[in-house]
Amino acid sequence: MFLFPEPTPATSTVNEPSSNSNKRYTITVQTGSVASAGTDANVFLSLYGDKNKIIRYQLQKSKNNSDPFERGHKDEFEFDNIDIGQLKTITIEHDGSSITSGWYLDFIDVTYNNNTVNFPIDRWLAIDEGDKRISLELEPNTKPTSKIAPEDTNAENATEYEITVKTADKRSAGTDANVYISLFGDKDKLERRQLKEAIDRKLNLFESGATDRFQVFAVDFGKLKRIRIEHDGRGIGSGWYIDSIEVRYVARNETYKFPVDRWLDSGEGDKKISLDLEPDKKPGQLKDENNTDQEEGNTEQKRDTTDE
Repeated sequence: MFLFPEPTPATSTVNEPSSNSNKRYTITVQTGSVASAGTDANVFLSLYGDKNKIIRYQLQKSKNNSDPFERGHKDEFEFDNIDIGQLKTITIEHDGSSITSGWYLDFIDVTYNNNTVNFPIDRWLAIDEGDKRISLELEPNTKPTSKIAPEDTNAENATEYEITVKTADKRSAGTDANVYISLFGDKDKLERRQLKEAIDRKLNLFESGATDRFQVFAVDFGKLKRIRIEHDGRGIGSGWYIDSIEVRYVARNETYKFPVDRWLDSGEGDKKISLDLEPDKKPGQLKDENNTDQEEGNTEQKRDTTDE
């Protein structure tokens, strides 16, 4: 029997400004009508604009349904928050915190400033369907496709990257879950490549205190702007404490360093199992994030020190 943590309310991770600068956002979420399309997991939405961003706002209280995200239902959510400017992308995700967490999404509409932006989806967010993603980045009026790239290391014009992942040397830091990395550059991107075969061919990956290196061949995405590291939450004790990640562009001998020093765990801290990172910045140092995230990070570090 699997025991999942009790869900806790989540809010935007940006500062709450004065009401004069707030904007009203209406989020319409249409769950598909296929069998078992609904989810009981906790659902989060991030909005990215040309001025600002709202990170991981929990869609919790539907205006038209007491039990949101049921098969065939349309749910509407309203909240006031900062002016993000023109909406560029959104991220929709769930935390997988129930046995029936798989979710088939039809579309999402975001309405603000008397303008509605449509995000067609028509796919699963489920660890046992399709590309097994439970987090999805979307652009307006663009239907997503499966992003698991073929493991073809002989592809013509492929560029070699070396990924180094260091798991923290602390109790229960390792994970047996499936781990994925996405790379976002100024020219192109590589989305959700599974890290499953280390260069040294060792069998047990992401063990406490271990450093694992992976060889990845992909398109030349240019200058690396950010990465996304995530796992699928599979296995008992799937929580993972990452120390750091490095990405090396082999041909140019360029190395991008990503300090992490935190849990990816549905039962720890902010309960994230997917994390976006920028080079040389800890997660709590990313621009536009507020003091709440930093205070949570400090609390986790203090707790971990005490545990040791």
